[in-house]
Order: sequence, then C-alpha cells, then structure tokens
Amino acid sequence: MKKFLACAGTNGSETALQLMLDTAKKREPDAILFAGGIGKADANYADKMAFLTRFFIALGKSGQSTVIIPGPGDAPLWVFLRAALNAEVASPNIAVVHASLVLRDDAAFSGLGGMITENEDTGTPLIKYSHASAEYHLRNLQRAEKPEKVLLLSEPPSGNIGKTGGSSRVRELIKTSHPNVCIVAGKREFRGFEQEAHGFVVNPGALSEGSAAWIDRTAGKVEMLDLLEI
Repeated sequence: MKKFLACAGTNGSETALQLMLDTAKKREPDAILFAGGIGKADANYADKMAFLTRFFIALGKSGQSTVIIPGPGDAPLWVFLRAALNAEVASPNIAVVHASLVLRDDAAFSGLGGMITENEDTGTPLIKYSHASAEYHLRNLQRAEKPEKVLLLSEPPSGNIGKTGGSSRVRELIKTSHPNVCIVAGKREFRGFEQEAHGFVVNPGALSEGSAAWIDRTAGKVEMLDLLEI
C-alpha cells in the first residue's frame, strides 16, 4: 500500500462524509486513513449514534479500504467501539485500529484516538489516554515486520502542524513508533506535512471544512486537497 487519502473531522456533516467518499472514488487510494472526529463533539447521544451508524454503513457500502480511529469527542468510547465492532463484522473493508494493530498486504496500521495526557485514562466525556497507556497500545507497530508502517493519532504534535494546539507527548509517540506515514487530526489553518526520518507526518485539516490530503509514497509526495473546489 502506497497511496492514501488522509482525512479527519467529518464532525457530523453528511456533506463532509460524501466529500470523502467522492474523492476516494475519483482518486482510488489503497486506503482511506481517517484520524477521528466522526460526529459532532457536542451532539447528544442519539444524534452521535445515528451519525456514527450512517458513517460506518456508507463506508461499508463503498467497498473502499478504510482505516479509522475515534477522536476525543467520539465518546463515550464504549459506544464507538460497539459500533466499530459491528462495522468490521459487516464490512471487511473497514479496519478500526484504535489501540490495536491491523496488518493488510504490505502495511501495518495502528493508532490511538483521544487526547494524550500525563496520567489520565477515560472514555467519557472525552476519550483520553495517559502517555504510558499510549506507549503500551502502540508498542507493536514498531515491531511489525511490514515495509509500510502507518500510525493514526487524533491530536497533532507540537511544531508547525500543531502550533499552540500541538502536543509534545504526541511528538514523542511518533518518534518512538517510527511510522512511514503518520496522520494526525488538526486545525485546517495549520494543515500541512513534515518530513521525518522514516516518512511523513500529515495534518490534513478537517473534512467539514473541505480539507484532506493525498499521500503517494511511491512518488514521495504529499498534496493538500481543497475538496470544495473539485
């Protein structure tokens, strides 16, 4: 797997979901990489669950290989995980890699959805993981014997693609995991990518604002996409 459509932040928008599906159909990526922010963070339980269900059904029907983690606001975590399990059983093209490792073809995928904190672990009202827990959940990515290693995180690292909202703990996780491709959820105004020793770290911006990114590992390039203009 070398070509990826990097996305995050549908934020409860049907338009954003359709933009992602339309772009995948046009570009034909090896996989969509979705770094969290499925529902609207402040939506009530019923609305969150309804959109989460529509999100997974739409991706399942598309047949597009998709790798997903939740965002901090995709809580309660147990609700997300139940919906994710149902989606994976019904649609083999969907892989939820939250706190787990999934192997597909020549690639290993792992990720963690939620805020990385010093010492807090919780699934509601926001999904949060302590730095120690995060290291434990991601430990197998570095060990995976696959040429492509892909990491998804729902917070940006400190630096240019995170700015004031970036996390030094996320930066440390990226360094210790050694991914070839790392997708992080971040603000559109800071979208972009960084070249690391092992590959790219990409903030695609939010789909709800018409933003995504195209990654071509074969050509060694990252392209920021303005989907509302296509």
